[in-house]
Amino acid sequence: MRTVKDAGLKAQVLVIEPTGSETHVAARLGNSDILISQRERLSLNVGSPIRILPIIEQAHLFDADTGQRLN
Repeated sequence: MRTVKDAGLKAQVLVIEPTGSETHVAARLGNSDILISQRERLSLNVGSPIRILPIIEQAHLFDADTGQRLN
């Protein structure tokens, strides 16, 4: 994920989990919740709006019902 001011998809931060080498961010994107893994340190707050630009080559999509990876 790349964060870029005034570009990308609008989302809202739900949870921030620093895990050592990565930070996991749960966010609401439209009517869906997404999980973002980020290696860069982010300065975010729960409830804050963010804009994200997914790196398509690194994105993993899963079926919400089965949990099966789609790509």
